[in-house]
Amino acid sequence: MNRHLKILQDFRRASFECFGDRAEFSDAVWFATWSGGAPGGRLARYLLGQYSTVLGMLFFFQEFAKTIFQALLRSRKMLLEFPAVLSGADCEVVIQSWKSFEQSVDARSAMPDRFFGNCFQSQFENGKLLNFNILTDNVSSTSNLGPLTLGRSLETFSFCVSTLCLVIAIWIKNFWPLLKLLSKMNGVRSRIAASVVWACLPNQRSRHAFELRKQTSQFLRRQGDSVPPLFLPYETQPEQLALAQAWKENGGRVTGYLHGTMLTFPGHYICPQIGQLDEIWIHGNAYFDALQKCGWDKDLIKKVPAFRFRAMVGKAAEIGAIYFPYWSGDLRYPLLNIKSAVQSGAIRVRSLKPHPSTGLPASIRVQFEQLIQASSEIRVDQNESVIGVGPISVVLEELERATKFNVLHAPISSQWFDSFDNQFWQQYLDCRRLPGCDLVELKLKSKNAFIDFEQL
Repeated sequence: MNRHLKILQDFRRASFECFGDRAEFSDAVWFATWSGGAPGGRLARYLLGQYSTVLGMLFFFQEFAKTIFQALLRSRKMLLEFPAVLSGADCEVVIQSWKSFEQSVDARSAMPDRFFGNCFQSQFENGKLLNFNILTDNVSSTSNLGPLTLGRSLETFSFCVSTLCLVIAIWIKNFWPLLKLLSKMNGVRSRIAASVVWACLPNQRSRHAFELRKQTSQFLRRQGDSVPPLFLPYETQPEQLALAQAWKENGGRVTGYLHGTMLTFPGHYICPQIGQLDEIWIHGNAYFDALQKCGWDKDLIKKVPAFRFRAMVGKAAEIGAIYFPYWSGDLRYPLLNIKSAVQSGAIRVRSLKPHPSTGLPASIRVQFEQLIQASSEIRVDQNESVIGVGPISVVLEELERATKFNVLHAPISSQWFDSFDNQFWQQYLDCRRLPGCDLVELKLKSKNAFIDFEQL
């Protein structure tokens, strides 16, 4: 496991050494294997051997063409909301969050915060808390943004730099660094991966993150010497690294809160080269070891109450339900394994629980609904279960709640990094594969490993 992490760590470090912050702000090195839409997730899978060299070359051409397509035909505007004033007496805490365009007016200042809960309730009540929001919806203008009120005026910056000339200029500027990076790589696979990073440097998200750092730094310089601390619901996303870097450049303190769980493989939590935190908060004992394996200094890691889960105390999962993640990807593999378990009488499924933000494709929903119908006609030999599909935290939540039913995980693929049954979590989880399928029954070896509900 450490060998696989080292492959990603070394590759990311070499990319930064050659391309600089352009690479760090690129989603090509955001190794979130749970996110199928991010180039970094696919690149991590390629570097770890899931895809062939031929598919790696196709991946490069796809990202190259996608970047050009975005520059020519697609206009996506990222709105960045800055409070007009961040003076010390006026503001004690700044929280970064993501909002949809429709939410930006009404939901921006709500408490409890969806990530930090009531952690900053007193600052909120005293008017000393500000939200620093990134809105990434497709909008044609800011004319419909409406009134932005937090008891003080706000100003909105917007940017949409999607021109082919800029894209080509970034590629040309970084061509020599690409050659340097290629010379450092060993083997065809790593060289193709380096080319993918180069192709993604001027893509839409990378440009936005790069511009975000610039705009934020300019804004903070206008605030003088008093820059309040910034708190991030930390996922090491490119935009968050850009914010953290801008904050640090202007003397601000940055804290990240690992607000959820690390899922099956935490490649996206590899410690970045820039935009590093002053402190990273965790709410489970397992993350001390996990973050250190990802390159974090143990002195920066602090355990805190599970702020995000305070509102969920006493809310157990629905028995017999299949829970789906934010990104489902290709669900044929988990469908096949759940179907095998149902037919063998090992489990019974009663309902589907798609992620509220992304839903479930109609075609795959029909197949799962047919499985539910078939399940109702089969006698179940085992205890009732709850099933989590793919990159999802519900299985860990239920384990920590000490529920009386079985907790099962259906991996999104046969790859080791898509299952909890790997060396990364073997100290904390007891994993047993159900006979005749690839469903994994999970049991805790160590309580409070992932979410410490006792501190609430």
